[in-house]
Amino acid sequence: MHTASNSKKIPILTNNHFSYTNTLMLKSYFLLSVFFLVVLLTGCKSRDTESPEVIITYPPNNIYIEDTLAIKAEAIDNIKIKRVEFYIDGDLFSTDTTAPYSSIRSANSNSSAHTIFAKAYDNEDNYGLSDVVTVYLLDTTDTESPMIAITTPASGAVVTGTVEVKTETSDNKDVSKVVFYVDGDSMSTSTTKPFTYLWDTMPLPNNSYTILAKAYDPSNNWANSMVTVRVLH
Repeated sequence: MHTASNSKKIPILTNNHFSYTNTLMLKSYFLLSVFFLVVLLTGCKSRDTESPEVIITYPPNNIYIEDTLAIKAEAIDNIKIKRVEFYIDGDLFSTDTTAPYSSIRSANSNSSAHTIFAKAYDNEDNYGLSDVVTVYLLDTTDTESPMIAITTPASGAVVTGTVEVKTETSDNKDVSKVVFYVDGDSMSTSTTKPFTYLWDTMPLPNNSYTILAKAYDPSNNWANSMVTVRVLH
């Protein structure tokens, strides 16, 4: 008589089973390797720290503006310019996001000097600053001429060597410059007080000469003063 056996059957592992298992493991290792490689490369990507460069191409420095102030700038970056901001007297008044970068505004009735600069940003918010440009807005309502007098040398004086020509000026707004002439020839321009000119008489022959000083205000109103002196070496 045969007795039923309670023992479990042991599965038989074939070469195909081992081959399939190894393939799954290899695929898993490959996918994990790709994943970690992507993570590694993404984490190692360096941040852009290079600042853009920007220059104001218009207006030029120390220009007089009467009606409209137009500003133009050029900006470059190693990757891309995000925006260019325009500032006047330190305050942001315009932003441009497309080249050519520019801005325009009406000139106010204000004859004082104003400073302009541009600020360029890239996509990482690195930024670069342009040089500062100074402009003068003409006050078209100002029609009053400045006053000027040559205080030294006196008219009729005899001079030699280097002569310092001195002036006194005044205006209801401001005196922007004084141009000095000798016998009608422009010799020097002074833009800061006190408005003076060093006149070298040594190359000149002994003779009488006329010195004229012409003062301008920011609205281009002007006045002049004149003396005649004799050069005697």
